[in-house]
Amino acid sequence: MAKWLNNLILVLAFVYIFGSNLSGFSTAIGWAGAGVTYALREVIVSFAGWFAIMFGDFFNTGDRVLLGGIKGDVVDIGMLRTTLMEMGEWVEGDQYTGRIVRVANSYIFTSPVYNYTADFKFLWDEIHVPLHFDSDIKLAKGIVLAIAEDIIGTYNEQAEEEWGNMKRRYRIENASLKP
Repeated sequence: MAKWLNNLILVLAFVYIFGSNLSGFSTAIGWAGAGVTYALREVIVSFAGWFAIMFGDFFNTGDRVLLGGIKGDVVDIGMLRTTLMEMGEWVEGDQYTGRIVRVANSYIFTSPVYNYTADFKFLWDEIHVPLHFDSDIKLAKGIVLAIAEDIIGTYNEQAEEEWGNMKRRYRIENASLKP
């Protein structure tokens, strides 16, 4: 403590004695500070991005997101980078590629953040069923809908409830959630 106090007294004495001649020194310190800030701008913006992620409800650990052009599940949110378990790319469907990707937190300010699991935990998906011109389209439609309703089961009730919450929160119109 005494050493710290002695250093402070020396600095204050230096400023008091040479105060009128320090304008060039203070300008140099200002330029040096600006240079350091410019050199560390990505770090500073990434830290600000971390702060925004923590308090801005962008995403949480475990959410499926598209961030900085990378789609995956958030496995860690660090002060400078968010770590994703990548999915997609060369792998069909929503399968992991096996790669861990670290994305700078600054991307939340420069690109859209798509959160697939934030407020509505269901996604619309399409299945393309190729048919010939002479196929029985009504029969094919009936078979596909029966399979979809059998697999979906009670998920539709949960989706309806969550969609109601979405309508209240975001003032969006009603949508059909049936297969």
